Amino acid sequence: MTRIVMTASLWIAAIVNFTTATTTSTPETVRDLYLMGLYPWSGGWHGGESLLAATTIGVHVVNNMTDILPGYRINIIDNDTQCDPGLGIKIMFEQLHSPPTKIAILGDGCSIVSEATARASHLWNLVQVSYVAKSPSLSDKALYPKFARTSTPDLMSNPARVHLFQYFAWSRIATIHQSYELFSVTIDDLTKKMKAANMTILRSEIFREDPSLQVQSLKDYDCRIIVGAFYEDMAKKVFCEAYKAGLYGRKVVWILPGWFDAHWWTEDGLSTDCNSQQISQAVEGALSVGSIFLNPKNDRSVTGWTPQDFMAVYNETVNGARLPDDSMAPQGFDAVVALALALNHTQQALIDKGSPKRLEHFTYEDSEMGDLLYSSLLNVSFMGLRGPTTFDQNGDPSGLVQLEKVQGGVRQTVALYNPMASDEDRWEWSKDTPLVWEGGSPPRDSVTSRTVYVTLSAPLYIIMCVLASLGVLITWALLAFNIALRNVRVIKMSSPRLNNVILLGCMCGYTSILLQDGGGGHGHIGCEIKTMLFVLGLSMTFGALFAKTWRVHAIFTNKKLRKKVVSDVQLIAVVGVLMALDLLVLVTWWLVDPRQVKVTRESSYLVQGSVEDVLIKECERKCVSHYQLYFLGTLYGIHAIVLIFGTFLAWETRKVHYPELNDSKQIGMCIYNVALLCIPALVVVLMEPGINLHYGVVSALVLVGTTVTQGLIFIPKITAYRQNQVEHDQNHLPKPTTTCDDSSRMPSMSTQAPTHLEAEG
Repeated sequence: MTRIVMTASLWIAAIVNFTTATTTSTPETVRDLYLMGLYPWSGGWHGGESLLAATTIGVHVVNNMTDILPGYRINIIDNDTQCDPGLGIKIMFEQLHSPPTKIAILGDGCSIVSEATARASHLWNLVQVSYVAKSPSLSDKALYPKFARTSTPDLMSNPARVHLFQYFAWSRIATIHQSYELFSVTIDDLTKKMKAANMTILRSEIFREDPSLQVQSLKDYDCRIIVGAFYEDMAKKVFCEAYKAGLYGRKVVWILPGWFDAHWWTEDGLSTDCNSQQISQAVEGALSVGSIFLNPKNDRSVTGWTPQDFMAVYNETVNGARLPDDSMAPQGFDAVVALALALNHTQQALIDKGSPKRLEHFTYEDSEMGDLLYSSLLNVSFMGLRGPTTFDQNGDPSGLVQLEKVQGGVRQTVALYNPMASDEDRWEWSKDTPLVWEGGSPPRDSVTSRTVYVTLSAPLYIIMCVLASLGVLITWALLAFNIALRNVRVIKMSSPRLNNVILLGCMCGYTSILLQDGGGGHGHIGCEIKTMLFVLGLSMTFGALFAKTWRVHAIFTNKKLRKKVVSDVQLIAVVGVLMALDLLVLVTWWLVDPRQVKVTRESSYLVQGSVEDVLIKECERKCVSHYQLYFLGTLYGIHAIVLIFGTFLAWETRKVHYPELNDSKQIGMCIYNVALLCIPALVVVLMEPGINLHYGVVSALVLVGTTVTQGLIFIPKITAYRQNQVEHDQNHLPKPTTTCDDSSRMPSMSTQAPTHLEAEG
C-alpha cells in the first residue's frame, strides 16, 4: 500500500534543470522528515497519478536547496485512497500507527477524502495541505482547523463569474449541478451573488446520476447561459443530453469549473448514448472559469524554476504520457514548496525562541509545534508555478482566475481575472488566443423581446384624409351656396339657417376622420375630440333635420299652430338642447371615467437570427375606459330616439307635396341610410378588429353616411334652383308668387305653403 518514490531519472531531471545553487548535505547530517501522501490514482478520479509525479519533483527540488530546510530531507509516503473517504480514513489511521512519524499530510486530491481526513487529522496535531481539493466546506475552520490548500476553491471564482456575466450583459442565468456538497455550496453562493447583482436565476437544476430530465428542463425554459457544476465523468452525460436536446451552439453558453482536464471530453469515462464527435460538438464554445494552474507570464518561482522548466521535467518524468488532469500538476509542486517553507519557518522560530525541540522531535501529541507549523503556513508568501501565492485565514490561496473557452476543439485561455484590480481592468484579454464568438458577438441571455406599437397604415390614413378633405370642401361649397342664395325662394323656403346647421354637422363628421384613435399618436385628447366631433356632428345634422320636419308637421297637422310662426331660432334651440344633452353625457364621462390610451390587443411572433432570436410583440393601443359601454350606450340611445321620432314625423308629413318646404322623403332616406350603415358599424364595435380595419370601416361609414345625407338634402335644392333659373331666363320675367287662399280655409296636406312660412324662412 505504501512506497517511497525516489527514482534516478527524477534526480537527474531535477539536477539538470535546477537553476539555483545547491549544496547537498553529507549523509551523516541529513535528517529525514516524512509526509503522509494521499493520492487518488485509481477509483472514481485518477488525477493522483500526475500529482504524485509533480509532488515528487517538488520534493527533489526542495531537498537540493540550501536555503530551505538545510540538513533535512523530505520524503513522501504515498498511498492510493481511490477517492474513497472510508478508505482514506483507514489509510490515515494505519499510517498514524506505523513508523515513521509523519510531520504533515499532503493530500488528498478528492474533496470528499480531504473532508474526512482533515476533520480528524488535527486531533493528532497534523497540518494537512491539499493540492487539488476544492470543496468550499474545507474553508470552515471550526471543522478543519489545520487544513490548507494550494488549489483555489471553486467558491472563490464566483466573483469572477458574476463579473463575467456583467461584462457580457447576461442577467438571466440557469444552473445545473450534481448533488454533492462540493457543488451545492458553490452554486448557493453564486446564486446569492447573482441576486445581489440583480440577476435572474431562470432555473436551478440538481441531479445525482442521470441529468436527462434536468437538461430537458433547461431546454424547455429556453435557458441560454448555463452554469454547470459536476465531476468530469458526469460532464459527459450532461453534454450528451445537451446534444440530444439541442441545448448547445452559437446561442447557448455553458460555463464549467476550471479544474476539468484540458481534454476531458475526449477521455475514457462513463459510457453515454453519444459518440465522441457528438459530445465534442456540444462542448464547442463552452467556457471554464477557475484558478490558473500555471503562471502564463512564466515568472521564475521561489525555487528558481519557471513554469516551462517544471513542465519540461514533468513531461520527461511521465515519459510524455498524458495523465488524467495533468493540468493541475503545478499545484502539487506548489503544495510541497509551501509545506517546505512552513517547516523551514517553524524550525527557525524554534531556534529563535531557544527551544530545544526541532522538527525531527515532532510527535502527534505536540500541539505547540502543530500550531506553530500551521501558523507558519498561513504566513507563507512566495512566487509559485501558478503565480504569487499567499493564504488567507481559512487556508485558501489567493490568485488570478482564468477564463478558458473551447475553440476549434481546443480549450484556450482567453482572459485572466484579477480580483484586486479596478472594475474596468479586472479582465485582461489574451491577444495570442483571443475570444472568438460564432456570429461575431456574444450570445444573448434570452430571446430579445421588442415591443412594436401598431399604427395606422399610412396609405389608408392618407386616402381617408384626402376623401374627408374633399368632403369638407364640398361642405364649404354647399355652405357658400346656402348662404349666398338664402333669400332665393327655393332656398329660403327650406330654412337656410337649419341647412347651415346640417352642413356644420357634416363638417364635424368629416373632421373626425382626420383624427386617429389612441394608437395614432394623438393620445387620449385626440380620442375625446374625435368622439365629441362625431357626436355633436350627428346631433347637429339629424337634430336640424328633425327640427325642420317637426315644423312642417306642426303647421300642417295642428290647427292652432297653423297661423303661428315657428321661428328658426326656436328650432335651433331644439338642436341646442340635443347638443347640450350630448355634452352633458360626454362631460360626465370625462369626469367620472376618463379614457386612457391602453394596449387592447397583443400578438407576437419569433424572428430567428444568426446571433439572437427576437420576439416581436405587436401591440395595438386604443382609448378605453372601464364604463365606456354604458356611456356609449347612453349616447346611442339618445340618437336612436331622435332617429325614431324623426322617422315618425317624416311618415306623418309624407303627403305634404311641397318640395321646397318638406324634406320628409329625403329625411326618411337619410334615416334609412344611417340605419343601414349602423349594421356594419355595430359588427365592427363587437368584433374589435385590428386598428387598420377598425379605422378603415368606421371612416368609410362616416364618409358614406355624411356624403349621402348631404346629397339627399341639398342636391334636390340645387336642382330646383337651376330649374327655376332656366325658367326665369326663358320667360325674362319673375314667376308670380303663389299665395294661400283666405286664412279661414285650412289647406289640405297637398296644398301650397302658407305665406308666413315663406316670410320666416
